Amino acid sequence: MNLFRLKISINQHIKNILFITLGVLMASIGLKGFLLPNEFLDGGAMGVSLMGNLLFDYNLSILIIVVNLPFIFLGYQQVSRLFAFKSTIAIVVLAVLVHYCKASA
Repeated sequence: MNLFRLKISINQHIKNILFITLGVLMASIGLKGFLLPNEFLDGGAMGVSLMGNLLFDYNLSILIIVVNLPFIFLGYQQVSRLFAFKSTIAIVVLAVLVHYCKASA
């Protein structure tokens, strides 16, 4: 029975990693390919980050991380440590992709 639960747990972690990766890739493609070149704003934390980048020319990657820090903290307190960990990884990877990937014209 424990082997069955372990297999389900491993499969669930693989699915989580896959979906988080796909979500981060799609978000970075949308940002670099559409929002940033057209100077459009998004909603929520990303919108605040984009606005800070457009108005004050702050580094967008840093802003993405800084603006999301309070939400990671709240997720840690209200949901779970694992949720906060996964969110942190996703946000940092998104920031890295936004910083290093070039937008296609």
